[in-house]
Amino acid sequence: MSLVPAPALATGDLELLSIFGRGDPMALAVDEDEAFLVLANGCLISVHAQHEDAPYISEELASTTLDATIFEMTIAGPELFVAGGSAGLFSVAWKTRNLDASRVAAAPPGIYTALATTQAYLLATSVTLEGARLLVFSRGELALLESIELPARQAWAVVARNDTAWVAAGEAGCFRVQLQATDSATRVVRVGPDRALTATAGLDVRDLALSGNSLHAAADGAHFRIDLGPEVAGRDACAVRVRGTQPVGYMTLVAANKEDWFMARLRGPSTAAAGAPYGRAGVIGLNLEIAGLPRETFVVGKGEWIESGIHAEPLRVRDKLKLPTCGFRSLEAGKKRLYGQLLRLGAVVWDCEGGTLKKLWSQRPAGQPLIDGTFSLADPDVLFFGVDSTGSRVHGFLEVGPGTQLRVRPASKAERPLGLRIGANWYDSANNCEWFLAGRFFGWQLMRFRPGFTPEITRWEVQPPRDPNGKAGATYFSSVKHGDLLLGSRSASRHGLVGWSASTMVQVALATPAGEVLDLPELFQARTQDGGGPLQNVHAWSVSVARCNSGSLAVVPAGRVVRGPACGRSRALVFLLRESHLPSTAATLVGAGESGHAICAAVTTMGNQTLAAIGDLGGAIELWNLSEATNPFRLARWCTPPALIDGQTDSILDVEFVGSGAATELLAAAGRRGLVRLGLGQAGRVELELLEIHDTPGWATGLAVQERGEEWRVLVGDQKCGARLLRWKPGNQKRK
Repeated sequence: MSLVPAPALATGDLELLSIFGRGDPMALAVDEDEAFLVLANGCLISVHAQHEDAPYISEELASTTLDATIFEMTIAGPELFVAGGSAGLFSVAWKTRNLDASRVAAAPPGIYTALATTQAYLLATSVTLEGARLLVFSRGELALLESIELPARQAWAVVARNDTAWVAAGEAGCFRVQLQATDSATRVVRVGPDRALTATAGLDVRDLALSGNSLHAAADGAHFRIDLGPEVAGRDACAVRVRGTQPVGYMTLVAANKEDWFMARLRGPSTAAAGAPYGRAGVIGLNLEIAGLPRETFVVGKGEWIESGIHAEPLRVRDKLKLPTCGFRSLEAGKKRLYGQLLRLGAVVWDCEGGTLKKLWSQRPAGQPLIDGTFSLADPDVLFFGVDSTGSRVHGFLEVGPGTQLRVRPASKAERPLGLRIGANWYDSANNCEWFLAGRFFGWQLMRFRPGFTPEITRWEVQPPRDPNGKAGATYFSSVKHGDLLLGSRSASRHGLVGWSASTMVQVALATPAGEVLDLPELFQARTQDGGGPLQNVHAWSVSVARCNSGSLAVVPAGRVVRGPACGRSRALVFLLRESHLPSTAATLVGAGESGHAICAAVTTMGNQTLAAIGDLGGAIELWNLSEATNPFRLARWCTPPALIDGQTDSILDVEFVGSGAATELLAAAGRRGLVRLGLGQAGRVELELLEIHDTPGWATGLAVQERGEEWRVLVGDQKCGARLLRWKPGNQKRK
């Protein structure tokens, strides 16, 4: 059998130490007898038992971490096949205690998105920059028999029976593939697009379900049922039935058993549902559009639900189950049960006998879908990260345990997340504690952390002050400490930089009961955006501080230029800090290209130079010399290469410098691309040079770094798949 062990992805100078893979719901699979349910939450795969007469599912019988973005799983006998995105195609012995996983060695590089099996074949869809392919492997040896190029950019689902397969190819429609075997090899001939499915072109076919002589297609605004001839293989479809073309709900997943079909409908297009930050495959647009789709380009549906009907004529809905906005990931129909993996609800099992859905069991996973964060100063093995999740029950915080393994600190499991983003933290020796000023959706929260076997966290609310226009800001709040000055940044206010005295904030907190709002006047509010443009495009995403020849400075990624000849280009501000007084604006750093909002920044000193790295939503990183704050100049610019799945560039969501002097390097969290490692040049010439890209699963959104002697710890927050702990060592600059 052509299998190789499935280790974590290669890491060069960044040595992978540990993975904490519990995250948001991703996929599920059910065995043929419906005795077991396999769930993928983040990159953790777990096996659960169920009984025909029992309305519950067992706890984990076995689990394993697969370092992959799990798009789909399917069970075929003792094997669980996994379409693992860019990590490849996997086979898991799901009935073993350790769930031994192996990568299918014959699978060529690509983004693996869907699977199907027949008695003779394993079929997988894969996407590259050249387009979509259907790969045909032999069962047993898993040898690659054929790679079929499809005239499509995407491939989202495949179903098969005997020697015929159908592929859902997004806006290219649906393709039928005829497999013809010979004694010496398997010769594969494409016959398609299927004549009955040409009408699906342009409707974004996302999923397929096959039952008897009916092939159902979920095509966003339409439900197609293709009535096949009595012999599926080798016959043209004989009829097409269509319903639901009005945009009252977008059809994204479909499942079928012998008697009934089940259709999952979203409030928005499948492309938007797949986009960041909560989808599996998409990106954020240059101006914060989900999946790059402007909101005015589609009609929002009336809700989300699952419809059911029978295969007989006419094609109509017999029953409808209304659901809260939930986001569908997987939908599988058994004989009497329907199984769903939903982003906001987790795994759900319904009784579907007679076509009417009655919920039997559901479970939201416990995970750590992390974004930006930091290492604790009071306990260097404790990690505090912001969390942005709609799918996980998040409690506790992570620590580096024995063997440098990431785990949830047992005594912290009752603690809520510290916030959306973790900002300033400082150690208070007088009170033997550590303070945090974390960002939440509607303001800041001050927290006091006392380490120990049973850690203690106490919280106070810090309401953002109203700016001169009466706006308090929204959603994105961050902070940093410089001396006694606390700087907070916020979105949706043209005065996006707020200053406080850290010592005064602590004094007020100690005199205020825990949980209450601090009565704390700010020192100043600094303007970060001129007039013009709607407030939803006004952001001061974060703030970083350093020293330069002119004194102390703060760099604020401030979204994009909203008017004038540079409209659309990224924009960051440089402020000169003056103790407790209003800082002065020293310079504006405008990006070299129209690549969207500046969102993150890091500042360091290398020799006699003060350097700032600015990352934006369009995938660009710019390196600036700020040694003279009022006269900055751009040193270099680097952009992420196009992603295989859609050709779009991934956002730069966080940047951090590691090392010192000539050994300084820049790390970036680049969404689907994972962790990017850049060198800063040699022989006195500063530039950005790609050293490595570590393709992590999910969506790399945040970084935390910690210097430990001659090496550094690097924690990568993965908004879908947990966290990764790596060790960085200076020296060998391996280029790719």
